[in-house]
Amino acid sequence: ALCAATALLLRPGLGAGGGPRASRAGVLEQQGGAGGGSGAVRAAGSGALPEIRLRLLQRPDKAGAWGLARRLVGLPAESGEPGLQGMERFFSLAAPGAQVHSQSRTLYIRVYKSANNSIRCNCLLSPNFANPALTPETVTFDPRENGTPIDAWQVWRKFGITPRKMPDERVSDRKPGGAGGIGLETLDKAFRQHPGHTAFTFVREPVGHFISAYTEVEWRMSVDGICLREHGVRECEAYKNLFQEARGTPERFAEFVRLLLKGRLLRVPEIYHTNAQYGLAKALRARPVLLGQLENSDRDWINLQHQLGFPEAHPYNHEVCPHPTSGDPFNTTSSAKEALAREPRLLKALCAIHLPDFIAFGYDLPPPCQGDPDIQALGQELGELRLPEPAG
Repeated sequence: ALCAATALLLRPGLGAGGGPRASRAGVLEQQGGAGGGSGAVRAAGSGALPEIRLRLLQRPDKAGAWGLARRLVGLPAESGEPGLQGMERFFSLAAPGAQVHSQSRTLYIRVYKSANNSIRCNCLLSPNFANPALTPETVTFDPRENGTPIDAWQVWRKFGITPRKMPDERVSDRKPGGAGGIGLETLDKAFRQHPGHTAFTFVREPVGHFISAYTEVEWRMSVDGICLREHGVRECEAYKNLFQEARGTPERFAEFVRLLLKGRLLRVPEIYHTNAQYGLAKALRARPVLLGQLENSDRDWINLQHQLGFPEAHPYNHEVCPHPTSGDPFNTTSSAKEALAREPRLLKALCAIHLPDFIAFGYDLPPPCQGDPDIQALGQELGELRLPEPAG
């Protein structure tokens, strides 16, 4: 069993003195109060989701975070070409795509491992977003049908509902060349074709996001997961041979992080799940987006609907489209948390590469990261990540 400190460490908003946030001056500052900050983008009582615009990270921004993380796990700060390629991929949004709802004039910008499947299915359930809306009975079923998670496309196929029959629902969910997700051009096309639509998305606490992604990669790339069907024997064996440590152990998670920072996981087909949520900046190209938080999904889902002007807000349904890794089938989630409790420097490395996420999305850093001078200095160098509102 994990110690209580580990559980606290991975919960946003906890930690003595609160966590670093982005100030107007663009520096990291401690929030007052003995209990720490809320870990949320806004105060708990605030009704409106913030509409934000993100600054594109420059090469020195990414290199500073990547180099610090490498030093923290005992690697040279300077990366070779594989490490640099891994860095560029990490700071890009995985498979940027939009679920378009003409009825509500909204674009849901998907972010992997931030309840993407669940949010898309909740859109299908709500008459505010979908026309016609489905019912919970039609989307609540075995999450491992044919061994894969249920998503909006599978819901449609299962019940004979196609985009042709639902003209107001357009989901961009194709995988170009099997590389994972749609391309950036498709997201740009969605914005061009629907200029009056409001974009929204949800993010989650960055370290928790990475752990969830790690579990997804291990599940998808394991022969007793879905690797053989999705990728074939060669890819499955290549992934297995990357590791010395046994799956489901703290040592395996630490090895995974080091291989990621070395650029050794570049060719792993499912590695895009680990990409930073701040990749939104590159995908959105300074376009505004309403930002909700997974930890506050009940409140934010209601507030989003009110903010969009709907007369009635429908509650978030947590039961639909569950993910098969939620039960931690290979002990990867628990062992990852244990690894971070054992190795503060490993946790600090994750804080370093996720610092743009922490700053831009308003999450508190875990306590071991808060007082680290190198992380504080990196935050100063990153500066302001949210762009100001356009004049007029």
